[in-house]
Amino acid sequence: MSTPASIAERDEVLNQMADLWQYGVSPQDWPTRLRQIFSQACWPNVHPRLPIRPVLGPEHAKALLLVGVFWPGHTTLERVPNWIKDLADPDVRDQELAILADHVRHHLGREIWVRKERTRQLDR
Repeated sequence: MSTPASIAERDEVLNQMADLWQYGVSPQDWPTRLRQIFSQACWPNVHPRLPIRPVLGPEHAKALLLVGVFWPGHTTLERVPNWIKDLADPDVRDQELAILADHVRHHLGREIWVRKERTRQLDR
């Protein structure tokens, strides 16, 4: 593929993650690259304004909603699994995967919802 974030690659990553979710595979057990993209999607860069309280924005809300899809009730910063925080740490974060992480943050929750609806309709 021509660029790391080509449309085909973004769709492929999204489908791989949705497939793994559908088969009941925990994100912690995903292949390394997918796990890295997922963690960056769930833990976007937090820019501290004060040492105590980080500045959060709409991207963080989307990220916490995504975490809640996989771990219901874990929709606060404190309840995000530590392995996600570790992989998304600025020292470990892979900037080449940033565009894929953004794409996953914006679209994976919706893709999972669509698949749930499809399954519900087939079960009727």
